[in-house]
Amino acid sequence: MQIHIRRNGQKHGPYSEEQTRQMLAAGQLLVNDYAMREGDTQWVPLGQLFDTGGDTLENYNRVAEAVGGLSLRKKDNM
Repeated sequence: MQIHIRRNGQKHGPYSEEQTRQMLAAGQLLVNDYAMREGDTQWVPLGQLFDTGGDTLENYNRVAEAVGGLSLRKKDNM
């Protein structure tokens, strides 16, 4: 599945689902960036597209921490 991203009126992509999830984990994309799968007709928030249930940062923090990255939670980096 290819995903297009829209931020600040500019379109980016397409990206694979895996690329999109990695970019989300790295903080390059945000859950409130708009996304659309190829073949869909509506832009939706990226968090809704992946049905994250609001805990995206928490889930992806574990990935970032596992590979030695900084936490996406501000309080963890202080």
